[in-house]
Amino acid sequence: MSKVGGPLLHTAGMTRAERSRIGRLHAKQQLVRVSPGVYMDARRYHGLSREKQWLAWVVGHAASSPSSAVVGRTAARIVGMPLNGRERNPQVELAGESRSGAGRRKTVLYRSLPDHLRDRVLAYPTEFGTVDLTHPAQTGIDLARWHTLEDAVLGLDHGLRQGWFNEGDLERLLRWAGPLLRIGRSRRAAALATPFSESPRESALKVAMWRKGLPAPYQQAVIYDLCGEDIGRIDFFFGDVGLGVEYDGRGKYEGEFGEAPDSVRRREMHRQKRLLREGVVLVRIDQDSFRDGSGVREVCRMYEHLVRQNYTIPDRQWEAGGLAWH
Repeated sequence: MSKVGGPLLHTAGMTRAERSRIGRLHAKQQLVRVSPGVYMDARRYHGLSREKQWLAWVVGHAASSPSSAVVGRTAARIVGMPLNGRERNPQVELAGESRSGAGRRKTVLYRSLPDHLRDRVLAYPTEFGTVDLTHPAQTGIDLARWHTLEDAVLGLDHGLRQGWFNEGDLERLLRWAGPLLRIGRSRRAAALATPFSESPRESALKVAMWRKGLPAPYQQAVIYDLCGEDIGRIDFFFGDVGLGVEYDGRGKYEGEFGEAPDSVRRREMHRQKRLLREGVVLVRIDQDSFRDGSGVREVCRMYEHLVRQNYTIPDRQWEAGGLAWH
């Protein structure tokens, strides 16, 4: 059961006099009404970051619906699962409050989740109290049902990489889910999920390549020269044609990792020349070419070209973590 704590005040269980006092303080704008029956000192609330205000708001709504569990994008955001973009005015997603099934309110979106799945919740501690939310594996499966395939794969990739669950856990949850609405999309998301993606954009790029009908490349492929020396690691590698695909995040070239941008560019240029000398054809995708689709189109064009040329490199020159999807 979700319960408020820390700076949040819940009128549930208060005496009439105590509730009246809370009402007077709210009328004087000394308290902020976070959710039905849940309040917080106004100065403290307005001093919080927007993310912390959001978390207090979620905990308040969850505590106002004690029989519910936090699910979907809300649960994903609380535990730090990456999402494919953010909603401007997100609703708190809850399961279990509406007995008649899914329903909508201005700030709360009620989801329908079978009792045997909703009962397997985690009591997640926050500075504003404890909130019940679905296990990250269940959250990822639900993201595919209620939101987008990209949301689900980003979340599931992250959970697998963090070790929060494994592929066997996903298989068991999908069996327990039964004939839920849009469960087929959840199965597809699970088939696309791996522990190999090292950033949300890699996960999104993987889905984009799958949507284009490309065969599954390998992820995190290490390339060796003919003497067996490690040249470097590539995000995605189509081993049958020697085609590598890399996503270049802007942060890498803007000093995000503590290395001077000019030094990064020189190192990447040297690495790319070595890869080309060993026969690896490399397609680089950045934020702009990913967004407009030109990067993935170039991957398709180059893959088809290399297939027609019967191009390949020896298997002994590379190894990889595993396929990008099943």
